[in-house]
Amino acid sequence: MSTPRIPSLVRPLLCLLLTALLLGCGDAPSATPDIAPIETTVARDIFATLTAEVPAATSVPTPTPTLTPLPYNIYFGDLHVHTSRIHTTAAFHEEFGRGTIRLAHLHARRVMQHDFIAVTNHARLLADWMWEVTKDVADEFTRDGEFISFPAFEWTASHSCGTHCAPARPDYPDWGHRNVYFRNTDVALLPLRCNDPNYDTPEELFKALPGPDAATTIPHHTAHPQHPFDWSTLNPDYDRVVEIVQRSGSYEADIIRSGWDNGLLLGVVGGTDNHIGAPGWPEGITAILAPTLTRDALFDALLSRHTYATTHGDIILHFFGDGEIQGSILSRRSSIKLSGDIESRSGDISLVELVDNGAVATRWSPDQAASFRFEATQQVGEEPHYFFVRITLENDHQAWSSPIWVNYPTPAPTPSPTPTP
Repeated sequence: MSTPRIPSLVRPLLCLLLTALLLGCGDAPSATPDIAPIETTVARDIFATLTAEVPAATSVPTPTPTLTPLPYNIYFGDLHVHTSRIHTTAAFHEEFGRGTIRLAHLHARRVMQHDFIAVTNHARLLADWMWEVTKDVADEFTRDGEFISFPAFEWTASHSCGTHCAPARPDYPDWGHRNVYFRNTDVALLPLRCNDPNYDTPEELFKALPGPDAATTIPHHTAHPQHPFDWSTLNPDYDRVVEIVQRSGSYEADIIRSGWDNGLLLGVVGGTDNHIGAPGWPEGITAILAPTLTRDALFDALLSRHTYATTHGDIILHFFGDGEIQGSILSRRSSIKLSGDIESRSGDISLVELVDNGAVATRWSPDQAASFRFEATQQVGEEPHYFFVRITLENDHQAWSSPIWVNYPTPAPTPSPTPTP
């Protein structure tokens, strides 16, 4: 279980370097920016990624038994990051594009000390070769037990995208923004673009995916004034989690009103949605609860909603309902014992809130505590209830658990993907 830390001297250096690499080169056709080398370990590693050979595969390490009886470890990462202009202009050829995607991976792994990443460049702007580069780099950096990268892209369908989305349809609806993630590169399709008449509706997008065991989708900024999301398009087979926080802020109120209060079974994730290839900055982190650090284990946890979200990956949050972990859907019962174990790696915990069907049921205000444990028994009768925990630190960082649902019907098992002939 790793916790991201950004050394105070490294952040400005890295931001300066990334800005120069990704934004300051304009439309120059050169693949190598004219930037004086900066003598730090991080800078040398960044420059090395531009032309590095693909590393040799390593053996999968034997998992180390945990000291606690928990059935999972907590892994942190950013599931929503873009690499800016590399996919919007032909001036940047393949090798520079590969290098900038590597920069995002290096930033995640070495600077943020994250466990996973997904680079989610917009499909409508991705040439097929750039999608191949994205998949190649994802495989290059994936090492079971060390670091995981998922092939992914963003399917963006709203008027704010202008002529990039269905320019021949002035009445094109604001379907909203979804990221599409694949279990591995073997099942990853060509980018499905919202301005392609074959994939310009959510129904066509879902139909084209290889199956809900091989691909999943995550809606984001669901209440953004410029990017409205059509909740009627939600597909329970593919939309298992929703992005509750990113650089634009928290969308908790909209998810409660439009999602959970309407019976939708959605876990939560965070993603920065930054466009400078710097995952984890400024805020929006996903925590995945999985037994091992592999693509399959993380992807299965996403499908099972075993996740939580933070503004920054400095909060450890365990949340249980009758012994089942967050994201669980529990059978009928008249009461439930809820418990949590929280640890802050930065500021002290100032507020812990247990939310029952959208309303705060209990508040705790720890006094200068870096850790906090709670238990509460809630009566639910025969009615459906969802519970989640909201954490606030003294430095204003926050975390949200995925809900635990009680007296909800259990969804049907996820079907296996149909083999490709």
